Amino acid sequence: MSSIRLACLMCALLALSALLSAAPARAGDDPIFSDSFELPFNFPANDGEAVRFLNQTTFGAVPADISTVRSQGVSGWLNAQLALPTTTVSRPWMEAYAASLTLNNAISQDVRVHRWFSVAVTAPDQVRQRVAWALSQIVVASDRDDFLSNEPIQMAEWNDIIVRNALGNYRQLLQDVSYSPMMGRYLTTLRNRKFELNRPGANGCPAGTNYCAGNNGVQPDENYAREVMQLFSIGLVVRGEDFYTTYPDAQNPGTLRSTYTETDISELARVFTGLAHQCTQGDSSVGGVTLSRNCGANNTSCTGIGCRFSNTAGLFGASPPRDPLNRGLVHPDWYKPMVCYPRYNDNGRDTSAGVLETDSGSFGLPPGTPAPDKVLTLGTAAGVDSTLTIPPSFLDGSPLNCHATGSTLNAAQQQACVDYCEGGVNAALDLLFNHPNTPVMVARQLIQRLVTSNPSPQYVSRVAAAFINNGSNVRGDMKAVVRAIFLDGEARRPSSDPLQPQDFGKVREPMLKLVAIWRHFGAVSGDPANFPNTNPQGGAANPLAGQPSLRRWGPTNPQNEYQMRPYGAPSVFNFFEPDYRQPGLVSERGLFSPELQIIHEVTSVAAANDLYARICSGYGGTNSNCQEGRLTGGPTNPAPPDANNNPPLDRAYFPIAQVNLIPARVAVNSTQADPTVAEDLALIEFFNTRMMGGSMSGSVPPNAVCPSTGTGMKGLLMNAIRCTGGLNQTLNGAENGTTGGDRVQRQRRKALLLMHLIAISPEYSTQR
Repeated sequence: MSSIRLACLMCALLALSALLSAAPARAGDDPIFSDSFELPFNFPANDGEAVRFLNQTTFGAVPADISTVRSQGVSGWLNAQLALPTTTVSRPWMEAYAASLTLNNAISQDVRVHRWFSVAVTAPDQVRQRVAWALSQIVVASDRDDFLSNEPIQMAEWNDIIVRNALGNYRQLLQDVSYSPMMGRYLTTLRNRKFELNRPGANGCPAGTNYCAGNNGVQPDENYAREVMQLFSIGLVVRGEDFYTTYPDAQNPGTLRSTYTETDISELARVFTGLAHQCTQGDSSVGGVTLSRNCGANNTSCTGIGCRFSNTAGLFGASPPRDPLNRGLVHPDWYKPMVCYPRYNDNGRDTSAGVLETDSGSFGLPPGTPAPDKVLTLGTAAGVDSTLTIPPSFLDGSPLNCHATGSTLNAAQQQACVDYCEGGVNAALDLLFNHPNTPVMVARQLIQRLVTSNPSPQYVSRVAAAFINNGSNVRGDMKAVVRAIFLDGEARRPSSDPLQPQDFGKVREPMLKLVAIWRHFGAVSGDPANFPNTNPQGGAANPLAGQPSLRRWGPTNPQNEYQMRPYGAPSVFNFFEPDYRQPGLVSERGLFSPELQIIHEVTSVAAANDLYARICSGYGGTNSNCQEGRLTGGPTNPAPPDANNNPPLDRAYFPIAQVNLIPARVAVNSTQADPTVAEDLALIEFFNTRMMGGSMSGSVPPNAVCPSTGTGMKGLLMNAIRCTGGLNQTLNGAENGTTGGDRVQRQRRKALLLMHLIAISPEYSTQR
């Protein structure tokens, strides 16, 4: 089968090239919405159109949703989804799982990956989960980073930050991300310190006329300041309301007008200083396990913001405790929002509370000394800069020395210093959130991740308008943005409609093909275990006692086969870039093809082979090769739904009852006729609807005979099913349909193998 699969894959890649060559340049889009209140295409004309909608809005269409969408309409179904509560978040589940382990048996990122797959396949709030995955590729933190690779609990909380905000407000997402210690570790704002300027004769600086740089002259780290602008909000160049419109820079002929400069990065980096882990005094229960922390100096208790002044150095550089039993649990302060330690925040003053000096005529300043004010000047399409100025700290008109520690400052002064630090962060985030570029940047990338790689300017404008105003003068409402994306006329126009551009749609992300196939056909995890009623090491009862425990889906390292890993992008620039253009026809036509940055001959073969193993999981022993047509890959006495068989326990599989629903037919024995053309065509149409939303090309004549079995993909599949050759014999249960198990087992094999053949085809690989 390996050579057959490889040959089919190469044919698929050639077909993909042909498909691209046939696509004309995208024409301007005509308006779809009329002046009536009726939503165009609200009620899908058939099951295929319902599947197409569900493949955009979820991780993959399932039968129950198909009928609901057809009866309630796409708008009704979507509104119901947007009202669902958030599926049990990952971090509390991870903590409960870690607490259920024994001494020195620590959780790893593998557990988090299993959990992500389980939620993606089974969660009822599919729209939230799918949008969260799209957002996670815009606002990126990754377990591939050295600081986070061994932090599964923290990465689970990062997952939850994105999921909680997926249908919230984008401004809150920026807030939560900026204060997240996971982002702080990833882009190095955690313990980011201001540039310190010491007056002559103070803090070890020699007397005289020369000022000295404290902290070895270290400047604030600029990583997060750069990426929060470039990737999470305004982008690199000034854009119009349709994203595609750009503007020349009058000061630099031949270049585009930029949104920010290197100076702006440095100024914004000064704002993101002084942030570190908060300290929660006393006991914290984590998964039923007690972890304690003392926030005071010299092992004395301390509460309130006064701790950040009386134990400044101890807390700013301290790491919260971990589980002494080495099960992977961490104190909540590891993942709670960071707080500001004013001693290390740039408040526009030197270490003695004087305004930062800038007059170098009468005294010497060390290199890198900033100005007193922090000033951000961001370019806009209107040519009127969007500006923020943060002056030095004051309280009631008097200079505020936030560099002070101990009891130097009273409670009001301490609070004012904290307010100054947090106020600067909030003001900077407000500036980015309200910048004209942010709506179009978010709109275009979300459309790319969910619907089409090349949205028209009008499509982007309409979604950006929903970001700007949800209809109630609220900016950044993600529910309004999601509605605008999925209910837009361009998204809902049937793919067969002559007005639909041939380049509409997107290449499926390789890993999401696996998730979609699991959902299409009801895959389940083979692991039936539940959480124990008590924790093995004592303590409080497990908070998830009796609920499903680890559900093993696999693969735990999907980046090896699919070049993707849940919350494991190789860099802050995601798995692939939104502006990537595949060399050749795609680039020549001025189109974007982000996913093709990680899809080529080698990765396609690896993904195709892994899909084969996942689809055939359990049906053919530990080799997962579909050769048995019955579950033989697990131990004896498994739990339902296949108690009389042997499903695998370490990975997902398709229950027998689900596979039996696929209308595959084989000959009863060698003396009886093969399935009819109508029966095999019904099988192809079943997959066409359930997997591809009815978009499969071609047709099959009712009297098809080999080798003339029809046109397009349907004709090719019919030829593979019916005509002489190894593929025909394999799909139908070996030569003459007489070997390789009984008839029912051979029908299952035919169903699974055809499922795989379609899964690696170019037409399924393109979500229309």
